[in-house]
Amino acid sequence: MSEKLKPRIGVFRIDDQLPLDEGWEKMPYPDPISKSDPWTVGVGHTGPDVIPGQEWSDDKIRTVFNKDLLIAKGDLQRNFPFVTTLDPARRGVFENMCFQLGITKLRKFAKMWAAARNFDWETAAAEALDSAWARQTPERAKRLAEQLKTGIWY
Repeated sequence: MSEKLKPRIGVFRIDDQLPLDEGWEKMPYPDPISKSDPWTVGVGHTGPDVIPGQEWSDDKIRTVFNKDLLIAKGDLQRNFPFVTTLDPARRGVFENMCFQLGITKLRKFAKMWAAARNFDWETAAAEALDSAWARQTPERAKRLAEQLKTGIWY
């Protein structure tokens, strides 16, 4: 295991992991790829309520993050009910990906899902890494693939 892939101390829940991955941004910032829309604030939040230049409080960030996470978890459970039977770290990988990508894009990982349904974590991790998502966010993808393989929070 490389130096960058050591388990994160104190990360045992998706609620802890996502702010580390997405940040906790009080000021909206433009999309890093398009350099414009969609603007993001808080913990990876986008939408019509994000106004460039309008600062968010920690309370608002926390409230919106909790709502966004519930939506992602609900979408994931409706589309892939078996994830509720997984250990928390592996379920957390799919929750993390759903939060970042949205359910529509996550559903396109057909080979990853097929391997996950068979509890073939090596293949599921490899399939996750064989994607545009992994090329766009390589460090995050590597950590989550390791988490998927091992069942340990990264």
